[in-house]
Amino acid sequence: MSSVLNKLTNAAERESSESQALIADIRKAIGEIRNVAVDYEKDGKSDKVKKLEEAALELVASNVDCTCYAEAIREVPRAYQPSNQSTDFEKLIEAEVNKVKADSSTSVENHPLIRQFREAV
Repeated sequence: MSSVLNKLTNAAERESSESQALIADIRKAIGEIRNVAVDYEKDGKSDKVKKLEEAALELVASNVDCTCYAEAIREVPRAYQPSNQSTDFEKLIEAEVNKVKADSSTSVENHPLIRQFREAV
């Protein structure tokens, strides 16, 4: 493995790892929102439950985006083709993100975290 590819692999792993921490925090936040929504539902505050569901949907969309980004970043070293010309890593990452999103079949509305939210309330 060339030193450039080795550095790229290390950077991709580091970036992906940092994304995983953010993904975990988002999942925790969705769980807390669900718990608050359950309390509001018990208190008959369905308008607040609806607003929390909207917030959960936004967070799940962010979670999906972060997950796709993390997967795409891990793929960059495999997709990288060394050449004499400079590489446009922004385009390379964007192409990998698009591939990952195309392979992802879960919509935000049908995401397991949203199903759990709706089942809980």
